[in-house]
Amino acid sequence: MTRNWSADGLLELVRGFQAACVVTAAADLDLFTALGDTPATAATVAGKVRADVRAMGVLLDALVALGLLAKQGDTYELPSDIAELLTEGSPTNVLPGVRHQANCLRRWAQLARVVRTGRPAERVPSIRGEQADCESFIGAMNNFTETVAPHVIARLMPLRFQRLLDIGGASGTWTI
Repeated sequence: MTRNWSADGLLELVRGFQAACVVTAAADLDLFTALGDTPATAATVAGKVRADVRAMGVLLDALVALGLLAKQGDTYELPSDIAELLTEGSPTNVLPGVRHQANCLRRWAQLARVVRTGRPAERVPSIRGEQADCESFIGAMNNFTETVAPHVIARLMPLRFQRLLDIGGASGTWTI
């Protein structure tokens, strides 16, 4: 199916990565956890995550524009529904999935080079490091399957085996 494209429509499509970059940068910095349930200034948040104050203000303002933070004067606040999804320690957080998408974004950005050379994209670790990136991958696999697995397993019941060997099962979500 073809679409009638306009310059504005095409540029809007191409700029689509920007919001993802803002959210994934905040996740990599663990900015949402640093902001927590207490409103704070950019300087306070920057101090908690060891970042540049001016750059943190720009990032926080971008998160406000996306509707992920609220701002009153020079103070930023994390809404409770976003806190549930994007802070460490929340039982419903999807930070591993967001961080894994940041890792994927770094590789997708190399697509033209991959097509030209036929070589895989260079793996560039996040600011969190390779070990944290691996943990994000495993956590993301859990994020993506923890709501699906119980329904799939329920459809397979009754199970007709007594032993299971889980090879490469990431977080073990399916085995559990």
